[in-house]
Amino acid sequence: MARTLAADRDLLAVIGSTGDTTTGASLDSYDAQLVPQITASSAQSEYGTAEPGRFLQAVPGYTSLPGTAAYSLHTQGARRVSVLIDREGGIPAWQLGRTMFQYLGVLKIAGEPRVVPRMAETLAPIVAEMVAHQMDGFVYMGTPARGAAVARALAQTGFSGIRVLGYPAAGPEFLTVAGSAADGWQIFAPYIDPSAAPVRAFATAYRKRYGSAPPYWAAEAYDVARMVITRLTEADGRPSGNRLYDLLQKGTYKGLVRTYAFDKDYRWWLKSSDVFRYEVKDGRYSYEGKVGI
Repeated sequence: MARTLAADRDLLAVIGSTGDTTTGASLDSYDAQLVPQITASSAQSEYGTAEPGRFLQAVPGYTSLPGTAAYSLHTQGARRVSVLIDREGGIPAWQLGRTMFQYLGVLKIAGEPRVVPRMAETLAPIVAEMVAHQMDGFVYMGTPARGAAVARALAQTGFSGIRVLGYPAAGPEFLTVAGSAADGWQIFAPYIDPSAAPVRAFATAYRKRYGSAPPYWAAEAYDVARMVITRLTEADGRPSGNRLYDLLQKGTYKGLVRTYAFDKDYRWWLKSSDVFRYEVKDGRYSYEGKVGI
């Protein structure tokens, strides 16, 4: 599909893909045709062995987001935090969990990381062992289903400290499977709540156009689309792929969610690491606002 789309002479740029696996699989096809590719949600720090030529990552990466989350834990009073990295969660869980633990160390927060294999049938014994180390914070990076099992196991121990769920695991399944054990868990995510004040006008227009409230990531996708359109209008006529990529990569664009500017050294990484905090309350993800350092 990517090869067919990339060969279309009317194609100026691609906004996508939304997932890490499909993004990595499509990079070579777009690069070969000099087509800029901009993702609003795929956050891996690497895609294969070759560096993408015309790729821009308009989202805080898995290795940049945990710094803000760790600082928030510090301000909430956490002094001993354990990080459970579940291999079932793939690369996102590994990169988020490992980087989180590193930032906790920088902040002088004690703790230890634990990594569990995909084949682990139950995580409850590991959770109980981690709780026995007298921690006051618990971080899980993995999947929604296994995250729910961890939440239930943690609740059974009577743990009342700070609980953090990696945002790739913060899906509807976590809420439904964990039940009341989900309440109190915090999520630090790169996407803003569609009902938040900065994107309220967008949400109203979206609802009028499509008849429903916008989902997570919709505002970020809107920002990226507007950024591309803005750069196209700034170009002198129809730009080449290289010209459009240069305009996107070297410029700064103030969107509804964040200001988009890309690191000149790493070329395709978003400079800013805006993070938004959520907390599960009464069985739903409650938006608590932007987290700053």
